[in-house]
This record gives sequence, C-alpha cells and structure tokens, in this order.
Amino acid sequence: MLQGVELRELESSSMECLKLFNACVFPVKYPSKFYRDLLRPQNATYSRLAYLNEELVGAICCEIVDEKKKKVRRLCISTIGVKAEYQGRRVGSKLLEFCVAEARKDRGLQDIFLNVQTDNYDAIKFYKRFGFKRCREVKNYYRRIEKLAGFPRSKDCFEMALALKDFKLAGEKRGRDVFEDGGVPVVNTLEFLSECAEEFKSNTLSKNANTCNSP
Repeated sequence: MLQGVELRELESSSMECLKLFNACVFPVKYPSKFYRDLLRPQNATYSRLAYLNEELVGAICCEIVDEKKKKVRRLCISTIGVKAEYQGRRVGSKLLEFCVAEARKDRGLQDIFLNVQTDNYDAIKFYKRFGFKRCREVKNYYRRIEKLAGFPRSKDCFEMALALKDFKLAGEKRGRDVFEDGGVPVVNTLEFLSECAEEFKSNTLSKNANTCNSP
C-alpha cells in the first residue's frame, strides 16, 4: 500500500487540477456542468481527491441521483481514477472505501452504482472485489469516447451496483441473487426499486422507535 496518501475535499480552487487529471486518466471529455455539480454539498460529501506529496494521483467524483418517480435516492460514482504509475498500490481502494463508508451513514441511499466500459476488465474485477454486481448492459452509452491507445475502446457499458444497509440490491428478490456472472442480466436493474423503497420506509420507521444512532 502506498504510504502518505491524503484524501482532500473538493474545492473550487482544485477544479482546474481535477480537469487536467481527468483528461489524462479518462478517454471521455466532461462538460463544465459536470464540475459545477461536483461542488454541490450533497455531492462533495462523497467526492475526494487523493494527493501524494502535493501531487494529485487519484480522484473519485460522485453525484446523488434522486429517482423521484421511484421514490429512491442513489449514489452515482461518476468517475474514479488513479494515475497509471500509482495503480495497483491501493489508491483507488482508499478512495472507494471512503465513498462506501460515507454512503452507509445515509439511511436514505438505496445503493451505489456506476457505469464501466464492457471491455475495461481490470476495473470490472476491481469493483467486484468490493461487492459490486453487474445489473445491466447499456449499448452506445459512451457516444463521445475518444479511442486512444492504452484505453478501453468499447462504447457500451455495464451498470454495476452495491446494495447498502436496509436494502436489497436492485434486481435481488427474496434473498435470491438474480445476477449472472459474465452474462446478460436476468432482470432490469430498476425492476425492484419501488419494492426496495417501500421496504426501506418500513425498516426505518421500526428502527427509529429503538435508536437514533446512524449505522
């Protein structure tokens, strides 16, 4: 594990540095609105920059997604990346561990989800180690991707999700895992969100009668 890595909050003064970092790490260009939204308090809570000796070596950027029709709040990991020379040294793990730990404090969050290119095999394996499961495949998701040497090339993505406490993962029912490793999902990732939301309300009301502590 790389020693001396410090996680810092996102600030307006660090946006230009983050833009340069993302340009080096990802084959996708992000619009200005992406960076403005990151500074919203609800999103900045889960986003962090990883510094080593004042060098930005990694970053995780998140956004709260309110699916109002489904009455569900989800946390989307928009980007998570580490400079090539620091990969394999647990910088990414430290960023993701922070994000998951913070998300578990919010009982209103149903799950954490992200999108990953279907041919980004190392990233898929990384997320699976943390318990993320493939929910569905989306064709032509990355429409403006730049095909650069050394980067995954697929425009298609998998949506992967990690269930949080008090919820079943979108796509899970009656304790049965309906996700197939390496294949097309048996159900759509959103199929059971309404059911999950109702279960969360019931569980929360029950627990509030006994304790006021966060999980």
